[in-house]
Amino acid sequence: ADGASPRIYKVAVCSSGMSAAVFFPPILSLASNDEEADFYISTPRLGCDGQMQGKEIVRVTRAGATLAVVKDRRALRVVAPERMPSAPSDEPPRRHPGVIDDPTGPQRG
Repeated sequence: ADGASPRIYKVAVCSSGMSAAVFFPPILSLASNDEEADFYISTPRLGCDGQMQGKEIVRVTRAGATLAVVKDRRALRVVAPERMPSAPSDEPPRRHPGVIDDPTGPQRG
């Protein structure tokens, strides 16, 4: 090993990023804005799976229903940086009904 720090990938999450970040491995961190998100995790249930563009790399299903979608957004930064922001919408951001904002951030234990 050359002693270099591992690359940290930024992740945008539809719903509560705090609840998702608790399960992130050390190489993932919550994105603070759309443009820095390397990956996007969303759920069709909340209707936000189309909010950010990227190449779908994972689809989580159960009994034929899609539970979550993961999109890789890294190539957009190079080939179409204008597509990095989330899709414009007149509606407020969709949030899971159980979301509680935690200003202290995710806790790892």
